[in-house]
Amino acid sequence: MRIMKILGWVLVGTAAVAAFGLALGIAVMLLWNWLLPTLFGFPEITYWQAVGLFVLCHLLFKGPSTGGSNKNSRRSGRSSDHDEGLASRLKNRFPSAADEDTAPATGGDQ
Repeated sequence: MRIMKILGWVLVGTAAVAAFGLALGIAVMLLWNWLLPTLFGFPEITYWQAVGLFVLCHLLFKGPSTGGSNKNSRRSGRSSDHDEGLASRLKNRFPSAADEDTAPATGGDQ
């Protein structure tokens, strides 16, 4: 009985992933075919080209999935000292508007 329940959840999960992938491919295809041929003269694309475009964009802009659950994996190599040093350099380079308001006026309409 337990094996049937697990098998049922595996089938439901597989169907959900397939439906989600189908919906994403259709959404990319419809958006591409609606906007880009009109705006830029690009050719229309098929469903499988849209899926490939989605996967390519995912890899280029998000990167490959590592399988880990650490959301701060990009920051894990940096120390807080590095962040504090960067923050102080940015403050020195780009003073805020609040600092300029409290500075004494030089010349002008006094």
